[in-house]
Amino acid sequence: MFESLLISLGDFQLLHAQDTGRLLPTDRFRAPDFRVMLQDGSHWLIEVKNVYEPDPFNQERRLFNREYYEALTAYAAATGAELKVAVFWARWAMWTLVSPERLLTANGDVHLDLMTAMRVNELSRLGDRMIGTRPPLVLRFNTAPSIQVL
Repeated sequence: MFESLLISLGDFQLLHAQDTGRLLPTDRFRAPDFRVMLQDGSHWLIEVKNVYEPDPFNQERRLFNREYYEALTAYAAATGAELKVAVFWARWAMWTLVSPERLLTANGDVHLDLMTAMRVNELSRLGDRMIGTRPPLVLRFNTAPSIQVL
């Protein structure tokens, strides 16, 4: 689904699936899901995760442990790219894109909750736009009674 999202947004120069084929040494590196070259020439490696928590108001999860994070960052460093994590919040049907180094816990795990993800979301760099409104959102249709419909 994330690949389809990026294609629909279209604000990139290059998109390539990275996590296919052999990668050596296996104990040192882990290839993220996608490489994206942005319009400004910067390179991102994006690991994609899905979060489904039954309680819609308690959306948080450990995305990966320290070893997994270190293998991803080693690959990013070796390729000269920035590491990002795309998270699909299934309960809310929305995507966020974050820099995992901002989410490290004391023991090196990467932990994320929906409110933090929304605050540090970088998906706009790929063309995503959100509109914020204050409730209640109202749609009004004003008609002109003097116009005759045929």
